[in-house]
Amino acid sequence: MRRIDQPGRQQRSNVIDIDRDRPALSAWRIVYEARRAFTLSTAARETPAIGTLLKGRFRPLHCLAAILVLAVLFGCAGDGSRGSSTTISDCLEPTRANSADIRRNLSRIQGAGLCYRQQQVYEGRFRWTFHILEHQQHPQGPFWILPHDNEDTAFDVAVQAVIDYGGGLLAVDSGGQRNFLGQDPNRNFSRSQAESRRCPGQRAPAPGYSQAILDHYQDRHGPVLALHNNHNGWSGNGGAGSISMARESVSLRAYPGARLNSNPGVQASRSNISGRNASRISSTGTSGSTGSSNSSSGSTKGNSRLGDEDNLIFVVGTAPLSADPALKRRVAALNAAGLNVMHKQLNSTNFDCSLSDYVARHRLGEYYNIEAEHGDRQTQQQMVERLLAVLGIERLSAQRRSSPFLQH
Repeated sequence: MRRIDQPGRQQRSNVIDIDRDRPALSAWRIVYEARRAFTLSTAARETPAIGTLLKGRFRPLHCLAAILVLAVLFGCAGDGSRGSSTTISDCLEPTRANSADIRRNLSRIQGAGLCYRQQQVYEGRFRWTFHILEHQQHPQGPFWILPHDNEDTAFDVAVQAVIDYGGGLLAVDSGGQRNFLGQDPNRNFSRSQAESRRCPGQRAPAPGYSQAILDHYQDRHGPVLALHNNHNGWSGNGGAGSISMARESVSLRAYPGARLNSNPGVQASRSNISGRNASRISSTGTSGSTGSSNSSSGSTKGNSRLGDEDNLIFVVGTAPLSADPALKRRVAALNAAGLNVMHKQLNSTNFDCSLSDYVARHRLGEYYNIEAEHGDRQTQQQMVERLLAVLGIERLSAQRRSSPFLQH
């Protein structure tokens, strides 16, 4: 087990080693003197005679130092970080994983010889566990983030993507639930108190958690990739989900790619998109498409479910799509490949501490989230294949001499 970082984390002992603990003892001596000075100054204000007696006894520099020490010790300075530590293992036997996802995919993981590692992140009251799978021969391929532990289809699809394309995946362990100790893992990305306060869904700032996940993209030149599952429809059209091509708003715009299937419910929900939006969507065009796609690009050949309102690629930008030429071309290419796209325009009021918003806010590169309905593994797998084809990433079986993921 390798410890990556451990600021603010100390081992407790009942025995005090003077040499070892001298800095801490000095700090607490300053704190003691500051508290004593505060008590005496209060007495001096209340009793003039005591003030005359104590005149000249205060040490201003010690008091200032004490304030700084207190700020560091109690997390009142800087960005509000409470201190975090991270450990990550070497390759382990996947049979040791306490994960239903790993057990369900054990034969495929072992058959492909994937490396299983476990990462622990300690931050405040949270003790996070990440399950990591990596392709040992081709570790630099696409890397997938799976924040929600109750989205089994997404995990199964991610395992197959690592086998087919190399790279790896990181899955947050929440005991099979969406949330962990009341915190949604995909509403837990922030760097500071000020940033965290923008997000009602985040309980406390989590710079350590955020960095531990995004550190897996060091030396990777490809985009941040995520996989999610959602429920059928959304509440506005009688469904149970929250993500849908039929759910547009001031900041969310739908760009349909795949031809709609014959599901009456889907057709009815799509009619909610106004003629103005339909015109705007078609204005993206396909002539500006970049990147390659498979032979079924521009159609739903092989799977009519691609047109379902619940199956989409989610992207985020800080400007309207019309003002972001690179992303506009990418959306057009995804549409041409038969994929629905939902675009969120991030602004100063709608940041929600999600991974997608965090990546866009801090300009960390491209981000794509593949959303598919729970249980629809075939469709989500096809969406992975089409997205990676648009990005110019081929299967390992194509035997390219080097990973196209690194060629930009």
